Amino acid sequence: MPMYEDRPRLPVGRESSGLEQGDVIRGLFVPDPVTDESFIIRGKGASYKFVKPRLPPHDILAGEKDGLLREMSKVPRAPFCVVVSNSCDNSGGDDLVLFAEVNEFTFSPPVEVELRAQISTLVHALAPRCSNSGCSAMALKQTPTGHPWCEGCAPSDPNTPVTEHPHATLIQAALAAGRTGADAEAARRAAEWMDISKAGTGHGTSFYMPAHPNAEFGFQRSEADLRTLFALTPSYVDYCLAQLGARRLFGLTPEAVRHLERSLDFLFARHPRDDHAWPSRSDLELKLVWLDQEIARGSARQHEYKAERDLLRSQTTSAARPVNDAGPVLVPPQAGADSGAGPEPEG
Repeated sequence: MPMYEDRPRLPVGRESSGLEQGDVIRGLFVPDPVTDESFIIRGKGASYKFVKPRLPPHDILAGEKDGLLREMSKVPRAPFCVVVSNSCDNSGGDDLVLFAEVNEFTFSPPVEVELRAQISTLVHALAPRCSNSGCSAMALKQTPTGHPWCEGCAPSDPNTPVTEHPHATLIQAALAAGRTGADAEAARRAAEWMDISKAGTGHGTSFYMPAHPNAEFGFQRSEADLRTLFALTPSYVDYCLAQLGARRLFGLTPEAVRHLERSLDFLFARHPRDDHAWPSRSDLELKLVWLDQEIARGSARQHEYKAERDLLRSQTTSAARPVNDAGPVLVPPQAGADSGAGPEPEG
């Protein structure tokens, strides 16, 4: 069953009011997120003051006081984005229009296929090469002098016996292990389907969008990154659609819109449970490994992690703990500690 459907022409002059939730837009100008380097001060005429890497605080505060503080960022054209604001809100023409970036879908490489490729590359790199200076083929033969030869260049002189290279059997076995034949290709394609199934039926920070059958759109397998929501004014969207080459290509079917809405619900309804409230003993043993790695790399939270690690170790090794791993290890969180010690934010 198709996931997309056609859309009528947008109303002239009020293009944004005709956008529906789930519409795919091509070529919209999307400002980059502002950073600490984005502050500028408006000067006289068309001049602006900015300092690399960023304006000092006193200039920013003075610009705020004078009403001259501005922000500057790049405005690249997005290949695709999807409307996530409600169709009713868009129709009014007054509310900000919400979008999410759409990026090409990438498969996670199957471990088996990846390892086979690495084996094949390694064998070809390390295997002996033919002694013929004009040949670079792999050598699985050798003469009594120890010179390696490939099958085609091996001497044909009956007085020069040619034998199998001592490592020929090992090389051939490694090549067989690294060969990417029909079985490996089938395994790769099966793994790709599992990636698609997980992305298309799960709920998380992304929304899977299959390729559109109309090749003119150039819309391949993609994902809408729901963590990148951004808002634009209706007049800005109108200008991009009417004058700057942006175009609504197609929309989602009602069923697909419901799945998008459910994904948005899931994104904003995350339940931040404490890491000590639900894992089993074996789960927490895995967390102990993670804590050790974070401490070893010098995490900024390593003092907190060390205290948690010591507490978890005392609980998971307790003699009173049943060995059948029947339920969670209940460890009260430390006072002042962050709930659920996941990876710390970068920056």
